Formats: sequence, structure tokens, C-alpha cells
Amino acid sequence: MPGNILNMKKVIFYIILTLVGQLSFAQDLVLNTYRIPGYVESEDEGHFIVLARTIAENLGIQLKINILPAKRAIQYFNEGHVDGIFPFLTIYNMENKTLSRAYYISNTMLFYSIDNPVPNIEQDTICLISGYVYEQLMIAQIKHRVYAETDQSCFKMLKQGRVKGVIAEKISGQLSLDYLNYREIMHSENPLISFPVFFAFKKTPEGKKIAKEFSAEIFKLIKSGEYNKIFPFKSKGFIPDINSAKCSYSYFAPYLGLD
Repeated sequence: MPGNILNMKKVIFYIILTLVGQLSFAQDLVLNTYRIPGYVESEDEGHFIVLARTIAENLGIQLKINILPAKRAIQYFNEGHVDGIFPFLTIYNMENKTLSRAYYISNTMLFYSIDNPVPNIEQDTICLISGYVYEQLMIAQIKHRVYAETDQSCFKMLKQGRVKGVIAEKISGQLSLDYLNYREIMHSENPLISFPVFFAFKKTPEGKKIAKEFSAEIFKLIKSGEYNKIFPFKSKGFIPDINSAKCSYSYFAPYLGLD
């Protein structure tokens, strides 16, 4: 009996050692994000979510994703409560941050009713989305603006004639229109402004290391074609196919680190 007890203790000891060893090799990473139609739907759904989890899985990282209101997600990251945030734009506060390669180009469009002329953002009433990041110089031009919690709320106001236009991200805006089944709203041919989108991490040795690893994985996904499976968009102004879209490739190369 004493021998059996001793053997049992050895078995338990080896099990504990094995578990501790496995945990030591599994790196934990906590990233904040915020809900964006199509891009961030839940902790497991959305193009940006799939990208983040694919990169983490390839790196052997245990990834935890917090979905918060945009301002709170950014605030908590700035205060150092989490390791990083995505999507991150360079118009945010860049202090003490390390960025990955750009993994996407976000196009901000002007949406309006097909029955009306293109709105004049300096004169007409425009709906903006609370929490959405707008370039301040552009905001300064909009003299008459109202805010709504979501782009869907803005589009409902546009359909009701309460505003003349909505400024929102191209793809997420179109997805919201599809969800609402609004066919009488279109967007401007060209974006008002375009932003490269990044993963941002703390400006620490560990943060710089993770940013470099994420950058390498983004590069691999683009070159292998896996990126196109995550982002199946074929619109000019994104990064759908760096091999076939020469003009897009040339434009995005500095952001992607491919030039």
C-alpha cells in the first residue's frame, strides 16, 4: 500500500510538471477591439477577428480578445491594462506604441440617397457615428452634424430625410445597408479619406517583439494568398491581391513593408 501511494504521488507530480511546462510555452496576449459590422462581430467572428486569431494560432499564442466601446477600448490600452489593440489608426495618440505592418486600408465614404445630389458636407446636415474615428480636419468642415450610436441609425435618419448624408467606412457601411435592405442609398465614388490599419502594442521590448512577429505573419498571409480568404473583397482601395492589382500594390507597398 505505501508503495502504491508513493507511485500515485509520482504520477501526480509528473502530471503537474507536464501541465506547468505546457503553460510556460503558451504565451498569453490580451487585445482590445471594438465592434465594427463585418470586421468585428464577436470574439470569434469578423474579418479582423479571424485575422488576429489566425496570426496568434500560427505564433502559438493564447489570445484573449475584449470587445468594448471604441473609446473605452482605446483608453484601457493607453492606460496599460492590455497588451494591444486593433484596429489601430495613426490618427490616434501614437505615444508609447509599437505598430505592426498595416493589414488593411480603411476607406471613409460619404453615403447619400440616390434620389438626391451629392451632399455638400460644408452646408448640409451629415450624420456621424459615435466612437468612429474621423480625421479632425474633415470634421472641421462639417458645419451641421449629428451623431448616432451606429451607422444603421445614421442610415435610418438618412432614409427619413433627417440628414443629407452619412460618413462611414465603406464595407461596414455597405453591410449595414444590406442588413437594413436599403437599396436607395449609395456612397461616393472616391473615399473622403483612407487610413492604413494596424495592430498596436505597448512600446516595450516584449511589445516590439510581438509587433515584429505579427508583421511577419501578415506578410506571410498576403504572399501565400491566405489573406484573400480572410478578406474576400475585390474593390479598389483595399489590399485584395498584391500580385494582380499593381496600382494598389504600388500604393500600399510602403504601409505593408513590401517596397
